[in-house]
Amino acid sequence: MEQFRLPKIPMPKLELPKAIRQVLEEAEQKLAHRPKLLQLFQNCFPNTLETTTKLLDDGTTFVITGDIPASWLRDSVEQVIHYVPFAKNDPDLQRIIGGLVKRHIQYIHIDPYANAFNETANDWHWNKADMTEMSPWVWERKFELDSLCFSMRLAYAYWKETELTDIFDAGFKAAMYKIYELFRTEQRHFELSPYRFTRNNGIPSDSLSNNGMGMPVI
Repeated sequence: MEQFRLPKIPMPKLELPKAIRQVLEEAEQKLAHRPKLLQLFQNCFPNTLETTTKLLDDGTTFVITGDIPASWLRDSVEQVIHYVPFAKNDPDLQRIIGGLVKRHIQYIHIDPYANAFNETANDWHWNKADMTEMSPWVWERKFELDSLCFSMRLAYAYWKETELTDIFDAGFKAAMYKIYELFRTEQRHFELSPYRFTRNNGIPSDSLSNNGMGMPVI
């Protein structure tokens, strides 16, 4: 097994949006009588913005998941979803969350079967022994239905809160159609799906059975 590991990559400093600073200030007042809980909240609530978020020049946002230089679709949504209720009147926070939606759309166009992506096409992969159609953009290509659902969840929550529609461009529409077609394809996986996945690491449960096709579905 050839597994690619890097130490935690420092992210550029990101100034906290005004709405998030206001939440922290409010916490100082309401939790003043519980200093340990206050400290926990102060450490955890802004952590995603302070340690894992990078604004890119193309207007998108890259959110590193965990201690590796890649972004999981599902996990990156969960890392920012608690900021959505504060985004309605904060352009800086809208830039961050809306930018993440746009980055997810780019990734879905690259490979809707992948679950985790690199910031650039640097050809880094979680495991070089994975036998599937890898792209230089893809960190890991385990097809997970919920990954695509989480991308749609973030877009919907962001729109409902902010009423902004700039994320719903032609690329977004095309990505939603691509997801729809993939869902239809996977309903007849054995007959129609091009997806295969095996991992040559000696752990049978890490690979799909039937030569990477998985179990039959009805």
